[in-house]
Amino acid sequence: MTASTLAERYSEAVFSSDFETLGDLRHDDFVSRWPQSGEIVRGHGRWVEITQRYPQSGGDAGVVSGGGKLRVTRIKTPMPFGPPILAMSGGSDTFTIQGQIRYPDSSLFHVVAICDIEEGKVIRETAYFCEPFEPPEWRSDVVEFDV
Repeated sequence: MTASTLAERYSEAVFSSDFETLGDLRHDDFVSRWPQSGEIVRGHGRWVEITQRYPQSGGDAGVVSGGGKLRVTRIKTPMPFGPPILAMSGGSDTFTIQGQIRYPDSSLFHVVAICDIEEGKVIRETAYFCEPFEPPEWRSDVVEFDV
């Protein structure tokens, strides 16, 4: 399986709560790191347990994925991980997902997940989360805005 196909299948499995597929796509030594809280989750089973404990918000999510081409897939998700993945990029041993997640209190956060591939499976995932913020006035004359 190519890295692009792995990235696409992995992202779709996360957003659709397809834990079985995720387990198939994750290395036996899978580790997920969340540097902002300092947490490390060792193993797919523990990641699933955390995800299942998460206060659910649910809803539809659009997933933007691709390799050479981008496509949008609509999927139903009971997960808090949505709205959409905004971009995906990668090489032969890593891929990065940029997106947004909605927390149970309805706040929207940006997320970047960097996934490392070993032996054709995701072995490490490092996710960074941040709240959107208002741009400071002092630089408003030298920036553009992405709407």
